[in-house]
Amino acid sequence: ALRRVRALPGVVSATQCWPVMVYAPTAQVEIVGQASTEAQTVWFRMVGDGFFETMGIPLLAGRRISEADMTEARPVAMVNRAFANKYFAGRSALGRQVKLKPPDFFPPMKVAGFEIIGVVGDTVHAHGQEPKIQPQVFLPFTVGGTTWGMVFARTAGNPEALTKPIQSEFGALDKELPVGIGPIRDDLDFWYVEPRFVMGMLTGFALLGM
Repeated sequence: ALRRVRALPGVVSATQCWPVMVYAPTAQVEIVGQASTEAQTVWFRMVGDGFFETMGIPLLAGRRISEADMTEARPVAMVNRAFANKYFAGRSALGRQVKLKPPDFFPPMKVAGFEIIGVVGDTVHAHGQEPKIQPQVFLPFTVGGTTWGMVFARTAGNPEALTKPIQSEFGALDKELPVGIGPIRDDLDFWYVEPRFVMGMLTGFALLGM
């Protein structure tokens, strides 16, 4: 399906990831060779090759997750700048080993330990309905046991013009496959714009009441 989407006219790049972009689950992390007296938690995300290029996230050091990493389900990881600053301040994060323990609802991963191969810029996620930046780990999509995922496509023009062509590519593979599709702006509006609008209305009514 991903190859089909990438081949569509108007698609600049495409990738896969779990979960949705506006949310990031947490996992317990252990830095191999680095003692810690308390449990450390970080955000984590399962991504495919081309993820950072598609989402416009800059590479700061090392390399990105490659197609070979995906195909062979290699135990590699990328971290964001916030992660590198917190756990390796003043030192390179490249080549260091980390262990992750995902939440109980997440299917068991094929491996627990990962080698850091790259550092990328920070991204924000909804947390209490407000954007926040936290240490984050990105893993190859194929090392996880997720039963669903998302395909993201960056387009050269209006993304809504490609919704039907992209959906038809999934239908060509499996007509019974449930597929939802739409611009990422819809998710951003749901998580950020609508709650702020409601909060603004409530604040206004409270002021009027006073």
